[in-house]
Amino acid sequence: MNIRIGKKNVGENMPAYIIAEIGINHEGSFNRCKKLVVSAKKSGANAVKLQINIPEKNYIKGSYSYKIFKKAFLNKEEIKKIFKFSKKLNLDIFSTSTDKETVDFIDKLNPIAHKISSSSLTNIPLIENTAKKKKLVILSTGMANEKDINNAINAIKKNRNQKIILMHCVSIYPTKTNNTNLRTIKWLKKKYNFLVGYSDHTKSNLPISLSIASGACIIEKHFTFDMKRKGFDHKISYDEKKFKEMINIIRESEQALGSEEKVLSKEELLNSYKLQRILVSKFDLKKGEKLSKKNLDIKRPLKSIKGIKPYLINKLLGKKIKKNIKKDTPIKFNFIKKSEN
Repeated sequence: MNIRIGKKNVGENMPAYIIAEIGINHEGSFNRCKKLVVSAKKSGANAVKLQINIPEKNYIKGSYSYKIFKKAFLNKEEIKKIFKFSKKLNLDIFSTSTDKETVDFIDKLNPIAHKISSSSLTNIPLIENTAKKKKLVILSTGMANEKDINNAINAIKKNRNQKIILMHCVSIYPTKTNNTNLRTIKWLKKKYNFLVGYSDHTKSNLPISLSIASGACIIEKHFTFDMKRKGFDHKISYDEKKFKEMINIIRESEQALGSEEKVLSKEELLNSYKLQRILVSKFDLKKGEKLSKKNLDIKRPLKSIKGIKPYLINKLLGKKIKKNIKKDTPIKFNFIKKSEN
């Protein structure tokens, strides 16, 4: 199972697609947002994601969320320029949008997907409007029970859109490792038969590495210019250096997981010739002598050699050898006389 995101195929047994979530960490500064895009590109991210909405349509005036999103507001022209700038850097870009007007606006900028946040998972009118755009919908599942997820998926399918990726997410900021519940990734894959990613809010790379082992094909992590800065999402974010480190760990995890097939590497195959036991002569044997369980032994060879594995002993029993053999000589099939008619 795989899906196209931007110019990349994303899916099982493929390199994870990495999203640097700038979100609102630009704090309303267009120039800072551009710098974060550049930094995300340098870190190795495949995509950047913004959080864009109209504060008056999403939050009660005077609330904390209203104040912080009002402070982090970018106007339409600035957003257009950020999208254009990101694409020029060959960096995919999209947005979490939490109202219809914003989704409609962002869709015209040709994002690689639309993101539905955990806090919008139960906003079915928003999800239906997003699904109508016929683009990939990345659906975050924090704070959601099974019924909530079912309703959201059905709203997307109802609008003839099957392009869905589910994101396992725990909406605690920051999330402690013992709350990450990463087995949910496998449950989501089995239950819904969609690709599943992981949106991380911890301060550790361990859950991210384990999410890869659990089958996550997308990793989303908040991105900042200063991890010690107060407010916004800085405290659950990585800077460029930490983000690079995270990506290195992801790639190392993928290499460690390897293939589901039992295939020996060249190095391990060579080691097998040196370390595995093989059939050897138990005594000095004379030409014409028959091989038997009494004069054969099973030992590790003196040096690396491709010998006969012990489970093939029955192919040798009763066969005559055509030359003298010293004790502990690895037996080879060409030592055996051809059967006489």
